[in-house]
Amino acid sequence: MDIDLDFVQHKSHRRLIRSICERQRQDPEVIGILLKGSVARGDAYSGSDLDLQVLLRDGCQRPFFSAVRNGTVLEISYSDVSHARTKLTQRPMWVYAYLDGRILYDPHGALARLVELAHEYYTKYSLPQEERRSLSYWLKSVQVKVAAAVDAGDLARAAYYASTSSWKVLEGIWAVHDKPIPPAGALWAHVDDLTARPPSVRTAMRVLFEGDAEARVQAALAILEWVLPLLDTG
Repeated sequence: MDIDLDFVQHKSHRRLIRSICERQRQDPEVIGILLKGSVARGDAYSGSDLDLQVLLRDGCQRPFFSAVRNGTVLEISYSDVSHARTKLTQRPMWVYAYLDGRILYDPHGALARLVELAHEYYTKYSLPQEERRSLSYWLKSVQVKVAAAVDAGDLARAAYYASTSSWKVLEGIWAVHDKPIPPAGALWAHVDDLTARPPSVRTAMRVLFEGDAEARVQAALAILEWVLPLLDTG
């Protein structure tokens, strides 16, 4: 059975995917192959790693596999349907593996059902109130520390707080939309999912990582000023 890989940008990835799928589909325990990550989304670089999820028959488990193949880092995770469903419901970030993923092999429709479940979970997702309160407390502490350092003229410390707290700041942006934050590699691909964001949030996020010290500090404070009231009233 041939696989349509026209959506894969780089020949090195296509060759490796075909080789792996050929072997995996001959394995009697394998009932599904899902391509994940940047290669599946179509925003991979030629040197990007290749992520695959292999679905196994019920009761079968295998350890995570990682190796370098022809200069490409290859990562394969294995699970049966039960463990895949558990991971999906217990780790909200995992929905993006299915939302962005491409099914390469699914003779029994098991992966298609997991994708459907991921879409349903993503649509209905709501950040638990205890997690919302904890995140709000954390971000208020960051805001106070950054502002105090700025007032004291200590730019190095203010930039340090802004930089080391950047992931929590991003969590706040997704939290006010009641959406799970994507994995780091998928984050920029999903900024436009956040329809309630102010027009400047994408710019502020870029400055948070690309700007000089003072610009990053001001970007962090601007995002926190927007996020915190919404987080507290959510």
